[in-house]
Amino acid sequence: MLEPLAGRLKWEHTAEGIRVIVPSRFEIGPLGDTILIACIPVLVVDVVAKMDKDWRGWSWEQLTLALLVVAVLRLITLFADRTVLTLNPAWLTARRGPFGLNWKKSSFATRRLHNLRTVPSTSDWTGIKLQGRETVQFDEDNHTCDLVKQLTHGEAAVLIEKMLEIHSFQPDPSEVAGQ
Repeated sequence: MLEPLAGRLKWEHTAEGIRVIVPSRFEIGPLGDTILIACIPVLVVDVVAKMDKDWRGWSWEQLTLALLVVAVLRLITLFADRTVLTLNPAWLTARRGPFGLNWKKSSFATRRLHNLRTVPSTSDWTGIKLQGRETVQFDEDNHTCDLVKQLTHGEAAVLIEKMLEIHSFQPDPSEVAGQ
């Protein structure tokens, strides 16, 4: 049974570890999302207006339909996207997608993971730091992996605390050796 963890986060014990649900954060802050959402009515009107005309200019209609599909898919991810984290002593699995669909799945052997931390979140579109938003990261061998983006400070802290109950995520071995 899912229980509240912090903010939007919900969690439950599984047979071997924990499962955490992180719903999407719908905010129309990034410039790209605002432009995309503003274009949807224009695209719809354009497609409808051209449907009863001669299709000689088919390439523009195809482009308009493609942009409309992209805009609708982006809206779906803004409203319904969620990340499901499953952590047990052997594996960390992150699944992301709307309505329970797994558009992106990543699995990591926990023995290779270390240095769990938070860093300020940045916009995917502009690279600008998002005020009051954090990204939970860890290192897998020599690669840095973003686990969950755009959490509040409280959500990130509680998520890390819950994850540390299952796996220790030791500091980076090279940093420990250098100290």
